[in-house]
Amino acid sequence: MMAFVPCERIDTHLHLAYETGDRGGRVISTYVEMLPHLEKLNIRKGIVLAGGSLLPFVPGNEECAAICQADPAHFAWMCSPEPLN
Repeated sequence: MMAFVPCERIDTHLHLAYETGDRGGRVISTYVEMLPHLEKLNIRKGIVLAGGSLLPFVPGNEECAAICQADPAHFAWMCSPEPLN
């Protein structure tokens, strides 16, 4: 049996907001609010996913790109083909 070696983790499925705002009655954490949770779980990088068909409830490509530009050390972005943005 191999010994457990602590390693950095990534979360490959995050829907986050750049800032708080109206999301059609839904609450989505901002990237700043998510950081303590990720750190507690030893997750060093999160992949932010655009909403695609879930717009406007989940942020689109432009907002996901803004999150990753604001904090590239913690977040990367997986874009979605969206007809609107």
